[in-house]
Amino acid sequence: MPGTGDGSHKIRVAVVIPTHWDFRMGGSQYQAKLLIEQLYQAHGATITYFTARASSKTQFEDHQVVSVGKIDALRRFGHFWDYFRLQRALQDFSPDVIYQRVGCAYTGISARYARRSGIPLIWHLASASDCSKAPRIGQLLGRPHALIESRLAKEGVAGADVVVAQSADQVKTFEENFGRKVDRLIPNFHRVPPAADKHGGRFTVVWVANLKPVKRPELFLDIASCLKESPEIDFLMIGLRYPSPTLQGPFEKILEQNKNVTFLGAMPQEEVNKLLERSHLLVNTSKSEGYSNTFIQAWMRSVPVLTMGVNPDGILSDKSLGQSHDSIAGIANTIRELASNPDMLADMGTKSRQYAIRHFSMDNAAELADLIVQTAINSQDKPATRSEN
Repeated sequence: MPGTGDGSHKIRVAVVIPTHWDFRMGGSQYQAKLLIEQLYQAHGATITYFTARASSKTQFEDHQVVSVGKIDALRRFGHFWDYFRLQRALQDFSPDVIYQRVGCAYTGISARYARRSGIPLIWHLASASDCSKAPRIGQLLGRPHALIESRLAKEGVAGADVVVAQSADQVKTFEENFGRKVDRLIPNFHRVPPAADKHGGRFTVVWVANLKPVKRPELFLDIASCLKESPEIDFLMIGLRYPSPTLQGPFEKILEQNKNVTFLGAMPQEEVNKLLERSHLLVNTSKSEGYSNTFIQAWMRSVPVLTMGVNPDGILSDKSLGQSHDSIAGIANTIRELASNPDMLADMGTKSRQYAIRHFSMDNAAELADLIVQTAINSQDKPATRSEN
């Protein structure tokens, strides 16, 4: 079996991420899905996904799911509550390597298990916040849960055997804040879709994200409001509603005032991709992003991206894949300009697709899977240091 060392032992990979995609699909979940497929198909790995939030389905063709968390009121205080459940679950599985993504208490819990068991931990940055310094203790006074969560997360990062980043920006920030180097830069990955036909249909601007304060969906409504005099432009929003009625209520009131905006709610990944195929622009209003999978999905389908300040590695402007603006008016003006200049839009769309295919293909998934398997094999070749639990 490829990637299994002596051919008699299948590499056992523990994937530790707070949410499974069958419960809710996000960027990290989608990347994990593609990675697991690669690990299983190319290396024949035995894979278990440890998570706090999962559907009732526990067995998939290429992996099994073990739920180590409970969905209750305490969940909002962090993942450290799952310390002993995750430790026991990992011990029962006895992995050869742990792949952990999304910085949280699970990072530290995984690191402690890995260190005690003599196996490697690979930690993969999932967002810009994963690169940030741990808050000072003074900032967390009166919030002991936040202190525990933060300290476990940063302890785990310090104890990781291999750190993987998504972008050059993340590499620089991480090394400045943690004083250690990133071991591998591997951009995100997507399957390359057929070329999209943009001819015909109404000019469509789309916003894709789950509603939460950091994503600032209300700004998209403000942008659409600036273009009410352009009835030929449609604005679509896709994503889960706010979990809190106190946030969802005000959002819906603003939405009602913008008749040119349609809120479609949550959609399966396949449906999002179909919508992007017939869309012309993606707008992102988030305060920060790691390396948004939605950007890559859009670029793959010849859709340029407009953002409110987010510009990973500067490629939006440097590679003509879109534009980054500091103001609502700036984005609104760009939408108006591109809607009336199909040649300029088509050129940006072509460059977006070419760049995405060149830099974000499944070759990156193969590289990451190879790294995980080789790290496990190299660890097995070293003198035994694993202690009994």
